[in-house]
Amino acid sequence: MCASSSDERHFPNSFPPFSNETAKDFFDLSSLSSASTSAVRLSNGFHDRLVEAFDELFAQWEREIGAQRTDDTSVYTGVGGYAVLYHRAFKVLQKPEFLDKARKIVDSISVGRLQHKDRLTFLCGDGGTVALKAVISHIQKDDRQRDKWIATLLDCKDSVVQSRSLPDELLYGRAGYLFCLQFVRTHCGASSSIDAAIEDVKNRIIESGESANGSFPLSYAWHDKEYLGAAHGWAGILFQLMRTPNFDKDAKSKELVKATLDGLLKLAFRSGNFPSSIGNESDRLGHWCHGAPGFIHTLLQAHKTFGDERYLRAAKRCADVIWDRGLLKKGYGLCHGVAGNAYALVSVWKATGEVAYLYQAFQFAQWMFDYGNHGCPRPDRPLSLFEGLAGTLHFLLDLRTPENAEFPCFY
Repeated sequence: MCASSSDERHFPNSFPPFSNETAKDFFDLSSLSSASTSAVRLSNGFHDRLVEAFDELFAQWEREIGAQRTDDTSVYTGVGGYAVLYHRAFKVLQKPEFLDKARKIVDSISVGRLQHKDRLTFLCGDGGTVALKAVISHIQKDDRQRDKWIATLLDCKDSVVQSRSLPDELLYGRAGYLFCLQFVRTHCGASSSIDAAIEDVKNRIIESGESANGSFPLSYAWHDKEYLGAAHGWAGILFQLMRTPNFDKDAKSKELVKATLDGLLKLAFRSGNFPSSIGNESDRLGHWCHGAPGFIHTLLQAHKTFGDERYLRAAKRCADVIWDRGLLKKGYGLCHGVAGNAYALVSVWKATGEVAYLYQAFQFAQWMFDYGNHGCPRPDRPLSLFEGLAGTLHFLLDLRTPENAEFPCFY
């Protein structure tokens, strides 16, 4: 294992490389001969360990959220994220009581501040709560409530498009509102009104990037700084743009996005990692929010959209960075922790079918079975989706059917 300048940020990776011998602890080896990712089966032993670890940590999490008092309603660090986990638990485990718990949470959240420009996004605003209200109502066949909440979300579109001060990034900006629309479309189905709103917001983000006169054909800044990562920068914004339903038909947007991606590729460090912002020469951050783990999703989507092998090669180099440095001392979470890094490895496996990447994610998961025993600092919001235990639980739950695993609140 090669050392890096960021050794103080991560634990050494002493796991053996992938081979049939090392894989047998995780996989039914007879399933690995298929080219289909859906054919890959977990070994009985690893499946049982995975379920046991999830069940123990989930019970602990439920006890602690039951005793918690918080005014934070966001998906990122608050109770909205608890609803996301319950929704996922319902989808994976098919237990209606989890959907009931998700609905109870979102029904308790007031969205009176939704029209405020800083409250429109999925992760850090009330937009996420409204989108969840719509989706849960749809699953429960409450069409009246579903339509009410979709209309509430759509009513915000003009504010998002017309604002001259709203940023474009994912956590607090237009890309975060765009994800609200795409989340509803994914789970409730397409409609002409949702698709029109998605198109309007996509076009506004493109227009904003063109007019910025920054480093690339499409340039974006947050607090006057050009970030590259998924949370505040190009990786998150371009990923959401490429996933809009009519992106392939928009020749101008495709040209601008591809030219911007090609410029970003040139900023990669020799390691394969990416800087956190323009002008930052420190190859040290390897999180979903800043660095290779967030960029992987964008590069894989770019490869799918444009068919350019350079993007896939860059994604694999990012995966090498994660395997080397991904056991973060910050902890186990999604935003800047091991679960977020492991999700990136699963995404590379899904895109390539190369089971070594899933093996790496399983090794990281097994490390997380010892949650709380590695000396990592306690997160500020220890039960939350993006900083705390809920995000780790989401990942462990997804590994039961890894072909369906997706980084939450991003895809």
